[in-house]
Amino acid sequence: MSVRDKGWQAAAAAVLVIGAALGAAPLAGHSDRCDPHFYTVLARHMAEGAGWLEPSYLPIVFARFRDHLPFGVWPFALAMRLFGEQGLAPVALLCSIGTLALILVCGPGIFGRPAAVIGALMLAFTETWFRYAGAPTLDCLLMILATAATLPLWRPTPAPASRWAWSTVLTALAVLVKGPFGVLPLVATTLGRALVLRSHRDFWIGGLCSVAALFPAAAFLAFDTWLGTATWWHGYVIDQLYASALGLRSDGEPGLVPIRTLAGRFWPALPLALWGIAIGLRDTARRRPHATAIVAVHTVATIGLLCLPSRKIWHHALVVYPALAVLAGTAAGPLLEQHLASPRRARTALIALGVMAVILASASAGGAGAWLTSRACIVPGALAASIPSDTDVLVLSSWIDWRALAALAAEHRLIPWPVLSLEGASPLAGSGPATPDHRAQAALVRDDIPAGPHAGWRQGRREGDWTLWTRDP
Repeated sequence: MSVRDKGWQAAAAAVLVIGAALGAAPLAGHSDRCDPHFYTVLARHMAEGAGWLEPSYLPIVFARFRDHLPFGVWPFALAMRLFGEQGLAPVALLCSIGTLALILVCGPGIFGRPAAVIGALMLAFTETWFRYAGAPTLDCLLMILATAATLPLWRPTPAPASRWAWSTVLTALAVLVKGPFGVLPLVATTLGRALVLRSHRDFWIGGLCSVAALFPAAAFLAFDTWLGTATWWHGYVIDQLYASALGLRSDGEPGLVPIRTLAGRFWPALPLALWGIAIGLRDTARRRPHATAIVAVHTVATIGLLCLPSRKIWHHALVVYPALAVLAGTAAGPLLEQHLASPRRARTALIALGVMAVILASASAGGAGAWLTSRACIVPGALAASIPSDTDVLVLSSWIDWRALAALAAEHRLIPWPVLSLEGASPLAGSGPATPDHRAQAALVRDDIPAGPHAGWRQGRREGDWTLWTRDP
């Protein structure tokens, strides 16, 4: 192995350390983001003995969770059963770092070593990536599966059957994690290969593989229907997929959300990524079958397909982040390689990258990442801690405060019930059909509710925006 080869390997290792340090840094702080709390509770209920095919959130909110298939929660539930709740962040972080590792290991043979190193570095420094790299959500699982399924197919050469089979298996797992977003990358890559390589064969093989990747999820839905329950068919296919496609759900946004998301969040790599897309589309138009051209078409197709459903959420665009990062690397790679042609410059750049890795790793280990997140929970910890865990607590505010409900359920192991008033403890309209099965003895009232008195309740201490009320059993 030449000195230059060893230098690139050292650079890749430094980038991996930088990615791990940045991804782990926010774990030193606190986040009120709903999704990590949401999946923490789902995984907790699975790990503590609830049905692994029957995920449940709260008695009054997603008592039977059907927005996604249950399989994406399984890795977190298994980690929680084996290691407790401290096992959730490492699973998410390993998936996120694994996406970087795929770019660094597979990318050099397809795009060249400079493009792979720059692409992984750009992804690591993207705030939306590293801020949530250690958060237990489905997106970190989706990104590593989708990247592993499609990255080998970005090589502009005929793909053997084994490579298509590997991509099909990984895509099937991605579909089990996040439905149509799991098959979307393979569909986009198929379009990229067919267009850039002018290959009808790739179009049909990729199409058949995409359909085959849907079979495990379809088999699960068919089995559930055969059992006579059909709760997954109605809850997932009808109420989630069909309703999202037509905009029948009240959550999410219409319009060009994926494009707005990338324009506002994919920094600092966005200018380089756009440059890479332009180079790839130019090569496509000139019939130059380069890997950059395949990824450019893949990216444009993915973004276009993400814009089709009427209901959109910003984090749906995360699935295209690895491809955009690679495009940024392919745009800047030739310039970097030219600049580092001198051994002296190459050595200086490697030392600088190593120093950056050491500084970021030290800062992350020292807890500097706490400055990236909020300093306190939306519900003051001392106030929530005064309520016994695993008990009902009524939450009274002028709207359904999803962040407060999520924090109470995940961080304090409480069972929050959004209510209209404390008298009678009636559930908040539209939040669900269930009601507390016994008289709750504690309530949290937000300051936007007119001050009491509330019949039968005693006002307790106030912290932040909340006041604790209690009553005798």
